[in-house]
Amino acid sequence: MPAVSLVLATSVSTGSREFRENRLQPEGKLATEWTLAPHLSLGTNLDVARLLRDGRRYTELAASASFGLDLSPRVGAFAEAFGFAPQVLGEKHTGYLDTGLTAMLSAQLEVDLRGGVGLNGTGPDYFVRAGLVRRW
Repeated sequence: MPAVSLVLATSVSTGSREFRENRLQPEGKLATEWTLAPHLSLGTNLDVARLLRDGRRYTELAASASFGLDLSPRVGAFAEAFGFAPQVLGEKHTGYLDTGLTAMLSAQLEVDLRGGVGLNGTGPDYFVRAGLVRRW
C-alpha cells in the first residue's frame, strides 16, 4: 500500500520585478511512495499548475518517478525521470533523467547532490544541483 499525499500550493509575489509574476500561480501535486524492499522505494509525483507567462495564464502538467536506495541509515541514492508538458500551442514538452545522493546531517537537516541530462534533443542539456532541506 503506498503512502499518498496531496499537496496544494501557490507562489508568492516576491523578488525583483523582472523575475516575478504579480499574481498567484497555484499548483496541485499528488505524491506517492511505495516500499518495494527493505531498502528500496519507488516514488511518483503528478502535478498540475496554472502558471503565468507574459500576463497569460496556462496549464502545465508534470510527472516524475524515482527509485530510492538506502545505502546506510543516513545516506541514500536515487535515480529519477521527470518531465514537463506546458499546455501552450507550440511549446515543447521536456524530459530529464537524473541521479544523486542524499545525506542526513541531523534528524531535521538533509543535504543532496544531483546531476542529470535532458532528453530534449538540444545540447548541451545537462545540470548539476545541490540542495539543503530543513524539516520543521
